[in-house]
Amino acid sequence: MKTEPLQRIGATHVLFQGRKLSYFAGGDYHGYNADPRLKALARDTIDKFGLSASASRSTTGNHPLYGELEFELCRFMDVESATLCGQGYAANLIFAQALQQEFDHLLVDERCHVSLRDAARLIKLPVSMYRHYDMTHLEELLKTRQGRSLIVSDSVGGMLGDMAPLTELVELALQYDARALIDESHGLGVLGSAGRGGAEAAGIDSQLCNNGTVMRTSSLGKAIGAHGGVILGGDALAEQLQKVPMLFGTATPPLPYVAVAKEVLRGLGADPSPVRRLQERAYTVKKLVSDMGFAVEVNAMPVFALSFEPRQQALAREQLLAHDIYPAAINYPGLPDRGVFKFMLSSAHSESQIEALLKALAIVSAQL
Repeated sequence: MKTEPLQRIGATHVLFQGRKLSYFAGGDYHGYNADPRLKALARDTIDKFGLSASASRSTTGNHPLYGELEFELCRFMDVESATLCGQGYAANLIFAQALQQEFDHLLVDERCHVSLRDAARLIKLPVSMYRHYDMTHLEELLKTRQGRSLIVSDSVGGMLGDMAPLTELVELALQYDARALIDESHGLGVLGSAGRGGAEAAGIDSQLCNNGTVMRTSSLGKAIGAHGGVILGGDALAEQLQKVPMLFGTATPPLPYVAVAKEVLRGLGADPSPVRRLQERAYTVKKLVSDMGFAVEVNAMPVFALSFEPRQQALAREQLLAHDIYPAAINYPGLPDRGVFKFMLSSAHSESQIEALLKALAIVSAQL
């Protein structure tokens, strides 16, 4: 279903119905979408190399920039292999196609991203859904399954900002000789001391990511500010991926985005302070919102959502607009069928924008 048209203005504003409003939605966690230096790099890349390689990497389209970005991803994420693909959604489908012979059944978080659920359906194996982030239920399922299981989860919910208990999940995988597929689309560049994602934040040893116990996918279109997807793991995983026909279509990321992603990863690798500042902002704002009486999980993830009944939804929209904030009401799969407003905090938001958001939410809270 189409939504009302929006035009981005800079890193943290949109043009909506003729008004310039603060934008607290999407996934541009560091404002790289509007970074002048990165936009100049994209233009320079177009001038030098054109828009795309215009061919499959298995034929004549294996542009050097692809390998350079994969190398940068390996270094940043501390893994042996990084395999690029056209988008984060496709990364999960390609993974499923490559490894469907390796498992006997799948255990999938009931609220995971639709791309993970579609990937599970693509594999012609029995699929069981476990209750959202419920490790007791997951273990009950593991105990009753014969053969090898693949546990499927996001590292963090991109709508609610609730973080998966990855430490416990991986412990269960080790205990029951299972494997885990973790989607880091909202964790990459946001979570962990270096911005490596939810696995880093959970203290998961990188060796487990290289020996096949934990395999990860991610979009490059959120915190990294570019476009495309990636599958991360050990060398053995990369070898299996090379056998997947879907991987070798022409739908690799456009070259300007590849250059931008490479530069962003280099920058965060040299100076992860934007990640730490964003996490501090998330803790501070979510604690204040929680203290207002809203059901918000206070953590380092700079995303939260507030759910309202119809009358309350109209009040929230009114107050957000009154404070020059775009009201991002979203119908999101897996959440209650009522008004849900998503809020994404960016390291690029000004203090005055944050203050306006908190004032609007305080007024809404007082009138509920």
